[in-house]
Amino acid sequence: MAKLEFHGELARLRSILREILPEPIFAHSERVSILAGELMSDRGGDPAEAEFIGLVHDVARHLTNSEWIDEAKRYGILIHSMETNHPVLLHGPVGARHLKWKYSVASKQALDGVYYHTFGYPTYNDACWAMFVADKIDPEKIKRNRNLRPIAEMAADRNIPVTDIALAYIEFRVAEADREGLEVHPLLLAARSFLSSKHVQLG
Repeated sequence: MAKLEFHGELARLRSILREILPEPIFAHSERVSILAGELMSDRGGDPAEAEFIGLVHDVARHLTNSEWIDEAKRYGILIHSMETNHPVLLHGPVGARHLKWKYSVASKQALDGVYYHTFGYPTYNDACWAMFVADKIDPEKIKRNRNLRPIAEMAADRNIPVTDIALAYIEFRVAEADREGLEVHPLLLAARSFLSSKHVQLG
């Protein structure tokens, strides 16, 4: 999808999301969109795709636990045991299906970006990783968890690639889960493995 097409889709989906999302979720999505675009621009990239994915990433965040489960089953989405226990983890996969089938979004990168935005994914391009990072360092989230400040500080350094920032965030979450004895989703571990190997190769 070309830059102008992303801008057109941004305007179209913004109007839809403003109608369907509760104000706090819509406001978060707007912040993520802006921040994702800045992360790309600061590193010499085109912000349009990141802004679009950032805006739409939480399109299904307002559903209930039973709705996430029901929609996942309707779309044939594989439900991991962690998602059975915490259905909110399905809001990305369900959101991607809604974008494709209800709102006619065609970009595979955008759909994959939304589908996997909770954990990240090896096939992400830089625009998707920028959205991933922006979602995690939304200033409102930093207020609730000050331990995320070092990640935000990394993001402010335009010399650090978005993939390195994403890896730092994932390492933070895995370490946190280990300390608390919590299960780590296999997709998060897959993203960490991919980013770690990429970091070594580029380093």
